[in-house]
Order: sequence, then structure tokens, then C-alpha cells
Amino acid sequence: MAILRILGLVFLTYTLSQIFKLLRNLQKAHKLGIPVVTIPVAQDNPIWMIISIPLRPLLKRILPDDLFTRLGVTMHGWEHNFKFIPYQKWSAPHGSPKSLVLAGIGTVELSTWDHEIIADVLRRPKDFPQFDMANFLLNRFGDNVLSTDGEVWARHRKLVASTLNEKISKVVFDQSTNLAKGLLGELLEESEPGSAAVETNRIFDLVKKLAITVLSNAGMGGNEPWKDPTMKVIKPGFKLPYIETVKGLIGNIVAAAILPPWFTRFYPSFLPGGDTMRLLSHAVREFRVHTADLIDEEKKRIASHDSLTRNNILSMLLSASKEGEKDERRSQGKDSSLSDQEIMGNLYVFTAAGFDSTANSINFCIVELLRNPFYQEWLFEEIDSILPTDPNEPVDYAATFPRAYRCLSVMLETLRLHPALVHIAKMTKSPQTIRTPTSTIQVPSGVIIYINSVVVHRDPDVWRDLNRTPLDAANDVEAERSLPDELKFRPTRWINTGTEATQPRLFQPPRGVFVPWSMGPRVCPGQKMAQVEFVAIILVLLRYHRLEAVKIKVADKSGTSREETDAELRQRLSGLAERCVSKITQEMDVYDIKDSEAENVGRTRGVRVRLVRRK
Repeated sequence: MAILRILGLVFLTYTLSQIFKLLRNLQKAHKLGIPVVTIPVAQDNPIWMIISIPLRPLLKRILPDDLFTRLGVTMHGWEHNFKFIPYQKWSAPHGSPKSLVLAGIGTVELSTWDHEIIADVLRRPKDFPQFDMANFLLNRFGDNVLSTDGEVWARHRKLVASTLNEKISKVVFDQSTNLAKGLLGELLEESEPGSAAVETNRIFDLVKKLAITVLSNAGMGGNEPWKDPTMKVIKPGFKLPYIETVKGLIGNIVAAAILPPWFTRFYPSFLPGGDTMRLLSHAVREFRVHTADLIDEEKKRIASHDSLTRNNILSMLLSASKEGEKDERRSQGKDSSLSDQEIMGNLYVFTAAGFDSTANSINFCIVELLRNPFYQEWLFEEIDSILPTDPNEPVDYAATFPRAYRCLSVMLETLRLHPALVHIAKMTKSPQTIRTPTSTIQVPSGVIIYINSVVVHRDPDVWRDLNRTPLDAANDVEAERSLPDELKFRPTRWINTGTEATQPRLFQPPRGVFVPWSMGPRVCPGQKMAQVEFVAIILVLLRYHRLEAVKIKVADKSGTSREETDAELRQRLSGLAERCVSKITQEMDVYDIKDSEAENVGRTRGVRVRLVRRK
């Protein structure tokens, strides 16, 4: 009986503490003057964060719509899954169509797609620093430009910005074009002799391989060929080559940050996830050793007779840090350089942030071009006009990239509809005031601010019918004519009309309405590098080939098997993109198609792609 009383007292104490926390959070939330949505869970509870995603399909089936939506906005990636719905349902009726506040027994969250609020928050990084959780996830191997704030961040930013210059852009362009040729060569080897086409399930996986190899070469100074790269050689005493350690970490970035080494090392292999834990254990331990060896080798090279800085991120970071040491001596000790640990941390985030985001963006682009083949024709016009007619003539970065307006507009449109990150997270560590032309918002300390990238990129006031051309009207698919323009993939919206055809200019969005790389002082330092890599790969993929989605067999009403129609194909590809999940970045279910799944590609997951020679 005494035990029951103790348990009852514990339960009562816990319940009262949660009620008190809820009331305190509701009081804090109402101070913002924005409609408040009460949520039934602690959305920042680690257990809920882990179990909510796999539970989502079940909860959607069994719960009433209102309760599921209320629970759904506490799950990572809800911005993609619900888009405008929570704002239309809860905040628009109360005069705030673009912002709402979530309050429960966890943290208080402000979610917004108001571009004026976004612009004010992102221009003030000292007042609205990085969310602590994001810093924690990215800080596994040392402080870096993405995981720090204040003066430490300013030091990292200064040195990193001096590194990611036009020399690096040229290296990235050259690496991307050369490796993309290798990708095409591997696919074309599978074609029948004399055939002008080849079909594959692997193009998306190969794009990921391409992206990680480009970053490894540009980051570490390698010159890996497409086949048999030397950085895939396992050195004595190691279990993984360098590239595999990077892939293992990126694929398990949350686990890498929170699980202690002893847990992954001694996790029983016979339990679920045993292979992943073993991979992660090796990756965490060996990435550190691999990278330390590369830093040491580059330092020795610089200290030897070959002291010239090479055009790769590691060499240029070391050089910039060495110059910073001189500044330290001149400024009597003010920290102006990077330690080896900080260099390692920056190399990690360059790879982690750049690999997955660029690879997935290119693959979303491929799917959109499969859905909208008329925009491939639009790209062919530009590609044929800016690339050399001689296939053996090198493609020059300086002569080509600045003229690839259409290729870049395709990237921007892909990121508008499929941003790598569904939100940008900021926080307040002291009370702050957000001022816009239409409102003043008092934000208490301890509020998380989520900038909804998915929805602000679909703002009808900005994007609807922007720079619409006769080409777009002529290619409107009948089944989608009633669809609002801002929801369509239309890269022509980025090319300003009324300019000379020989020198088009790209649309410059108002501040706060387009944030795939964030904006303001903390804009992603790798933005230009990502653009260069994306454009270079698209140039090579479409230089001599067009891309087609292979149609599948479907059953009609009578049960007879037939080939799917164009409209059904477009709908299938739309569903593939719409069912993406938010991991590190948004990702479609198109990777690691096994031989046993080949017959069902396109039905359950993936899409089979045909490359057809066009000239």
C-alpha cells in the first residue's frame, strides 16, 4: 500500500508540474500577440522526436483530422507535409495568415512565412542566434562556421569566406564536369551496341556518388577519377576509406552527435540496427583520424619546399589560418586563426552541408525535368549556345558559368519548390523586438523561431505569374491549368522579361521570400559553390542527351494491362516528389534500388530513367 501511495504521489507531482509548465508556456506565447495553438505533447522531447516520424502514417489513419494536424505540427518536416494548412486553419481566421505560435509542455515556437519577419530575424544574428540543437548536431568534430555565434563565428566566417573564392569555384566546376562525364560514361556502357538510348535505375545513386567525390576532391585536394578512386582504398589499420566515413556520418548525423562512442562500439550486432551502429562506430573514430592525417600531410607539404597554397579548401584554410596567426601577433593576442580541431570541424560541415543538399537538389531537378520535358528543350537552346561544338574542347568555367542563366534558373526553381531544409531555426536568449512595416512583435526569451521555407517559397503575392511567358502558356498541361502558378515548376519565372535576349538577367527576390541558403550575415558560405556544381552537372547531363521517365504498365478498369498515359506519368512523378521525407535535407525514395526490386521500380519506389541521344 505504501508503494502505491508513493507512486500516486509521484504521478500527481509529475502531472501538476506539466500543467504548470503548460500554463507558463501559454502565458509566454500570448505575449507575442500572434494566434496560439495548444499542442498536446512536448515536441522537443527526444523520445517523441524519434518515434513520431515512424508513427505518423498510423496516426494519420486512426486520428480525426483536427487532432492529427495538431499532433502533426510537432513532427519534424511538418512544413512540407501540411504547407499552408495550419496557418489557414488556426491563425488566418484571427487576422494572422502568415504566423502562428505553438505552445505545449515543451518549448514555445513561433512559425512564420511572413517575409518581413523573416528579413528582420535573419539580418540580426546576434539577437536571434542559431538554435542550440542545430549547433549541437554540427559541432561533433569541432567548432565551425555553422555551429558558432558571436565573435567566434565572426572569426570563422572571415577565414572561411576568404577560402571559398573564385579559385575554389573553378576547381568545383572542373571537377563536376569531369566527374559527370564519368557518370554518363558508366551509364552508356550498359547500352546495347548501336543503341541511342539506355535505361537505368541508378542515376540518382550515381549523382550522390558524384557529389561526394566533387566535395572530397575540392575539399581535400584529391583528383579522383570517376572509377577506382584512391580515396576508396582502405588504409592499414582502418575499416573504412575516407569517403565511406563521410557518408556514414552524414547518413546518421543525429546519432553521430548524441550517441557516445562506447554505445556504438559495443552495440550488439544481432539487434536491430546492428550494422548501422557498427558503421557509425568506425565512421566517428576514423573520420577524425583520416582528417587529422590529411591536415598533417598538408601542413608538412606547406612547410617543405612546396610551400605554395593549392586550390582546395583544406590548403586554403590552412593558409588563411596562418595569415591569421600573423594578425594575432600584430593585434597582441586577439584570436584570428583556426586550430586544427576547428579546421576539422569546418571540413566536416562543408561536406555534410554540401553533399546531401546538392545531390538531392540535382535529383529533385531531374524528376521535375522528367515531369516537364518542354523545359529540357528550353535548356537545350542555352546549352547548345554556350558550350563548344567540339566535344574534345575543355569547358571553361569563366566563359561558361556566367552565361548559364537558364541552368541556374532551373536550380533556383527546384530549390523554391524543394528547399533542402524545410525550415531555418533561430532562437531568443533574451527578450527581442521584431519590427516590420505593419507590426511590432515582442518576443520573450527562450522562444524558438522557425522560418517556414516551404511556404514562403510559395507566397502567391510574390511568385504567382511572375515573368510568365507565351512558352509557359503554350506548355500548360490541361490537367494542371487550374493549379495556382506558384505551385508549378516554372523556371522561366526567374528570367526577367523585357531584357535583351542575348543577356537575360535573373529575378532578384525581395528580402525574406527566398531563403534556401538563408540570408543576411549568416547566409550559407557555400552558396556559390553549390550553384557552380549544380550548373556544371546539368550542362554535362543534357549536353548530348535528353532524359525520359520510363512508363510503367497499369491496369485499366477492365483489368487489362496497358501503358500509363502522360498524365498518369506526371501524377506518379509528382507523388514521388511529394512523398519525400526530411532527413538532413529533403530526400525522395529513389536510392539503393536492389536487383530484387527492379521489376517494381516506379510502382513502390524510385523511377526508371531513359537517356536518349539528342545530337
